[in-house]
Amino acid sequence: DVREWTKPVSIIYENCDTTSLKDISVALRYNNSFASDTLTVVIQTSLPDAHQTRERVLLRLDKKYQAAAITASQCVGYRERCLLNQSGSYIFTIIPCRSVRGIEAVGVDIVE
Repeated sequence: DVREWTKPVSIIYENCDTTSLKDISVALRYNNSFASDTLTVVIQTSLPDAHQTRERVLLRLDKKYQAAAITASQCVGYRERCLLNQSGSYIFTIIPCRSVRGIEAVGVDIVE
């Protein structure tokens, strides 16, 4: 629902490189209905061996307001230089801590 984000979003990342350090960011697309410059979420990570981590994270956006019909996108840093040391599927689930207006899409960006 582009008017309001209320439900968890899960992203599956297939990892085959267990030696390179990676930076993980939360990718957001939002419109002017999103009135804040911060967003509190819970990020749950399920590892290939079935272990899970769960933490509350405050994302700080460098927000630039645009015309209401135009959306903006931004990647907000979550983890830097981390090692995904297991081969297989990592599942990142991003859960809003409250109903959020104006968030159109949520994802995860992972780069070496």
